[in-house]
Amino acid sequence: MKAQLLFMIKRYKTGFLPTLFLLFAFPVFSFAYTDGVALKVNSEIITFSEFNGKVNSELKRNGISKEDKAKVKKIKTAIVKKMVDDILVKDQAIEKEIVVEDEEVNKSIENIKKKNNISEDVFAVMLENQGVTNDEYREQIRDQILSSRIINEEVNSKIIVNDEDVKAYYEANKSTFLTEPEIEVEHILLTLKADAPPYEHKAVLERINGIREQIIQGTSFEVMAAQYSQDPSKGETGSIGFIKRGVTVPPFENAAFALPIGEISEPVRSPFGIHLIKVLSKKPQLELTYEEALPQAKNVLFKKAFRKHYEEWMKKVKANAFLEFSHELSKQIDPIGGEKTFEAVGVYQYPISRRERARIGKKNYRSVEEKRKLAKETNTEKQGVDLKPELLEKVKFYKRLFDKGLISKKEYLKKINSLELN
Repeated sequence: MKAQLLFMIKRYKTGFLPTLFLLFAFPVFSFAYTDGVALKVNSEIITFSEFNGKVNSELKRNGISKEDKAKVKKIKTAIVKKMVDDILVKDQAIEKEIVVEDEEVNKSIENIKKKNNISEDVFAVMLENQGVTNDEYREQIRDQILSSRIINEEVNSKIIVNDEDVKAYYEANKSTFLTEPEIEVEHILLTLKADAPPYEHKAVLERINGIREQIIQGTSFEVMAAQYSQDPSKGETGSIGFIKRGVTVPPFENAAFALPIGEISEPVRSPFGIHLIKVLSKKPQLELTYEEALPQAKNVLFKKAFRKHYEEWMKKVKANAFLEFSHELSKQIDPIGGEKTFEAVGVYQYPISRRERARIGKKNYRSVEEKRKLAKETNTEKQGVDLKPELLEKVKFYKRLFDKGLISKKEYLKKINSLELN
């Protein structure tokens, strides 16, 4: 938690949004910058390093080349939209003073492990391969719970799906309600980190190609899996049983479901390493009865209603939000609606639009220097404090109120100093 507090202080001084990356150097840049402010959402700032990190991870996860400009632009647009929505949704939850306790986070993580039959060792390997620490993952889960609560309150609670509508939808779309495709799969995995250097990638690829060649020449897949596979969850034959779509990562899933029964795949790169995949059997898809299809049909109609209500809610939220993109970012994505643009000239600067000045009032605008000075006057500057997650959320909440000019400096300091930080 000490690291979380120090990170919060760093963000408070610079105006940065807490991310998975802690930046210790802030280079001045021109238009060809190495880092800088990509977008601003209310009092939060997203840097290019954070944005590009998410883009690169998504490209790797889906096996998309950076040369595919159309797909890259689509992914960048989707990531920006999600980042904006996530911040706005979280802001709404914080303004309502919703707090997620540690016990809820623990329970959620244990449910994820149980549902996916993941052991502690496998879980640790998965986090390591994705470059995420346990504390970072816990904060991601905390944010998800926080967001789901406010969405349940503002959106889900207003959706009603009638049985008559469900029945009518099923009758009109019977042919689409089929049992999910399932395939029985074995695999061999040679682990390789997502950020492994090229020479390491080449060595692992050569090794797995050698294993594949031996299998093609007649050596049993199961024998080779038992001897070489580095998947900690594997059985003696490399079997992972029957899987449905959406259970494994996209590169693995796409390769597995495209394979004919009995064939061996070419090497498949995933966030966990490089795989060889073999499909043993496939279950036929059968048409579902109304009773069997009822949950699925209801879910389809709920999702349609959710999209409508969510967009209407977000439209209202954005109408009262501050949203600006740098010109450089705007050139890389499609418009998402409601954003303004600014010219980024340096990572230390936090330009503010005329609209924002008018909204919060010139007297309430805090410069970077003012924020740094204020940070030194708060108890959160003490480096030896272990701050609990719920207290951290309150500190962030009070800071937002101050940044928006809703409370005075005196009130802010009083609220911060009244918290039991130890």
